[in-house]
Amino acid sequence: MTSSRSGDIAAHAAASPDPFSHMLKDSIELHRLGRLEEAEQGYREHLQAEPNDVDALHLLGLLRHQRGASEEAETLLARAHALAPEKAGIELALGTVRFQSGDLDAARAHYEKALALDPNVGTAHAGLGQIALIGGDRAAAEQHFRVALRAGEDAQALSGLGSLLLEREDLEGALRHLGRAADLAPNDPMIQLALGRAFARRGTETFAEKAFENALRVKPDLTAARQGLASLTLKAKRFREAESHYRTLLSVPELEAAAHVGLGDVARAEERFDDAVAEYNAALAIDPLQSAPARALAWSLSRLGRNDEAIAAYDAYLALAPGDHDVLAARADLLMFIGRLADAAAGWRTLAETNPGDMQAASRLAMLDEHMGQLESADARAALVLRATPRDAEMLLIRARAAMRRGDDDGARRLIDALAELPLTEGQQRLRWNYLGRIHDRAGNVAEAARAFEEAQRGTQASMPALDTPRPELELALTEPVGEAWADAPVLLLGTPGSVGERVAALLADQPGLVVLRDRIGALQRVDDFNQPRFAHYAGELSEADRLALRERYLGPLRHVGIGPGRTVVDWLPRWDAHLLALVRRAYPGTRLVIVERDPRDALVNWLAFGWARGFGLADLPAFSAWLARARDHIHYADALDEPQRLVVDADAVLDDPVANGAELARFLGIDALEPGANHAAMSRGLGGLPVRFPRGHWQWYAEALAESFARLESR
Repeated sequence: MTSSRSGDIAAHAAASPDPFSHMLKDSIELHRLGRLEEAEQGYREHLQAEPNDVDALHLLGLLRHQRGASEEAETLLARAHALAPEKAGIELALGTVRFQSGDLDAARAHYEKALALDPNVGTAHAGLGQIALIGGDRAAAEQHFRVALRAGEDAQALSGLGSLLLEREDLEGALRHLGRAADLAPNDPMIQLALGRAFARRGTETFAEKAFENALRVKPDLTAARQGLASLTLKAKRFREAESHYRTLLSVPELEAAAHVGLGDVARAEERFDDAVAEYNAALAIDPLQSAPARALAWSLSRLGRNDEAIAAYDAYLALAPGDHDVLAARADLLMFIGRLADAAAGWRTLAETNPGDMQAASRLAMLDEHMGQLESADARAALVLRATPRDAEMLLIRARAAMRRGDDDGARRLIDALAELPLTEGQQRLRWNYLGRIHDRAGNVAEAARAFEEAQRGTQASMPALDTPRPELELALTEPVGEAWADAPVLLLGTPGSVGERVAALLADQPGLVVLRDRIGALQRVDDFNQPRFAHYAGELSEADRLALRERYLGPLRHVGIGPGRTVVDWLPRWDAHLLALVRRAYPGTRLVIVERDPRDALVNWLAFGWARGFGLADLPAFSAWLARARDHIHYADALDEPQRLVVDADAVLDDPVANGAELARFLGIDALEPGANHAAMSRGLGGLPVRFPRGHWQWYAEALAESFARLESR
């Protein structure tokens, strides 16, 4: 506890029965004004003349304590106390010094003696309140603070009461008391610290930062204030400032682990996930029983694609804290995210059994049941969750899908209408509109269906390539002879949005003789020249060293995940630009193209109703229909070339009957036949068992509603 020194000084002067000497009065005034060095010189000069002046000893003791010289302060105050044991002010000062040194029992004794000498010494009650607060006796602390305030305004009593109100989430009351305390003692670092915490809790970060800075200005080693600043600057995305604060805190032994966590949070916010992993590991090496860095470590590892290590990080923590619900839940969610659905379900079942009233576990199990095709169980679980939480949007969506699957469109419509009354995420809102469109489609209300589908697509991310008119340099590059076939040349799977190329990719992934890559969408995309094209480079001069570098740029990420040479690699490219033909012919000769084809009008309608890959939101139907036409032109550009070899695949035919209709595709890929497996089955029905594509020719239903868009397709 600290106190307002100017207030103490003024009170002492007013209570003194004897007039001070002129020198002592001047020193007191300098002290009150904060000119401590001058005041100290005056006190010492006075004591040279009057070595037993109780008041000078008392005030110099207060000043030396104020300047951090606690041992000398205690010596001076003890001398004053020996000369005038009846003075409450000296007992009070001794209590303050002993409090600051951590000797709470001695401080309590001095405060109590001060009150015995003068029951009206409110500051003693403030000190006793602080001691009670440290001891966890909130009731006694509040009583002392309020008694102190009845005697008059006291900065420490106001601060203590404000801290209690902050604990009770009475933010306005806390700020009122702490603000007044700061007015009375503007240079008290602990009051500024409490004020900063209150402002931060209320969300007024600018004021919080100022209070923490004020605290550090007075007491640069006040680590709690630096922690507060570090957290606020991180939240404000001022990463360099936050990092500087956390690095300073690394030198404080008891805060080293927290500082590593903070540095990890900075790195994670800047997407420096390798650095984040290192910092979280450092924090856990100091204190392995920290839940937050354990979760953050696993999350960062997952962002790096190191999912097995992420699960291991969770397991290492849970071996020490097996009952940590939050970490168990985070682990189960990660398992769900990486597709280990059965393991995720086992985790959530454990949590549900531990706490039958855990609605999060119940809802996750409903979602997992649906993802694993246990549709009736999912519907039943969702119904149970909705009895307890009737406004759970995800559960309403599960039940809506179940009703649509059963053909109960009226029931589905009621559930969808209920969703309209809830605050929904963007994704949930899009699903609501999409399902409404499907219900209209099944009823033959195609105009209403089209409008609902368009509404569902509104605001979706669209990051398609520009697809410029092929450059003259490309034409020149395509006239060059093609060199010897590259042994590791891949098969590229191409198709426009709505062509269901992703479903053909899933079918091919079932074939044991193929390695099928489907990692060019999502948060962690493979990086090479197919998703970061450099057209001018491919069409310009290309040395042998350049060619080798391009091949390494393609193969390097594959080796990283264990895909070696000699394998037939099928690489699904959601984005294709005709200029990439120069890359294929000049650097990757021997590459083959599989083009997944549908009637472009069917492709457009399916894109509209079912979406496509991430980053291909159909946000503007007329404009994107023209883009779809350009995309087809780019895919079929230079079809007459012998190199690269091409095979055009009727997507509907192959997906409807892979064995009978996929023979030509199998031969092209060098395998015996296409045998549908788990991937094909999983992609054949959508979430909740709903269809994933319209049948061939369904576009005719929309001939009038989408006439303008179809005309843009047909005009090319």
